[in-house]
Amino acid sequence: RDNQERYQALMSELSKVLQRTIRKIECMDISHCSGSATYGSCIVCTDKGIDKQASRVYRLPAQNNDYASLVELACRRMQKSTTDMLLIDGGKGQLNAVTQALTPAQKKKVAVLAITKDAQRTRGNERYFYYPYPRPIREITFSSASCRCLEHIRDQAHDRAVRYQRQAQAKSSLSSTLLDIPGIGKQRYQKILQYFGGTQPIRQATAEQIAKIPGISKAMAITIQRHLAIE
Repeated sequence: RDNQERYQALMSELSKVLQRTIRKIECMDISHCSGSATYGSCIVCTDKGIDKQASRVYRLPAQNNDYASLVELACRRMQKSTTDMLLIDGGKGQLNAVTQALTPAQKKKVAVLAITKDAQRTRGNERYFYYPYPRPIREITFSSASCRCLEHIRDQAHDRAVRYQRQAQAKSSLSSTLLDIPGIGKQRYQKILQYFGGTQPIRQATAEQIAKIPGISKAMAITIQRHLAIE
């Protein structure tokens, strides 16, 4: 109940400060590794709190460009979404890029707010920028309670995007390592992955455990384990 009251207070303050009704927020963040394994997360929040079932993670085109990735994510999401506000993890540049990419109807309907750390990147000293299109971008402030809620939503989006990106990167690294071993093709690689259910258990497996996989000889299991050990 306390959690719900906090989010009800957040929506009330957002509506008052932005001078428009805010009942639903979608927060977006991007994670990638030098442009590869690019993932974008969208955390959905209502006056009841974060809606985990409605939140999503998207695999995006590989590119070392956070602006373009945010635009891709926002446009893809807005094709089906009926949100009242987009919360962007970034500064004025990201805020401008996303807003300009929206259709004229979306610009009128959806408020776009950016949350960014200060120049020293001090946690708890976030700054907020609002783009009341077609009027200029302006900085706005909220109560400490609302700031904590917005920061928590931002953190959830960030953590989810990073988690998916790291999982994809680990899987890609494992795939490259195993496929370099003579006799390990795509079918055997998939069989190994399915048997252990993830990349981390494979890396921690002994040769004896690997040899239990149908179609993997003891000699091949030893070779696989040695390759993973020196990766």
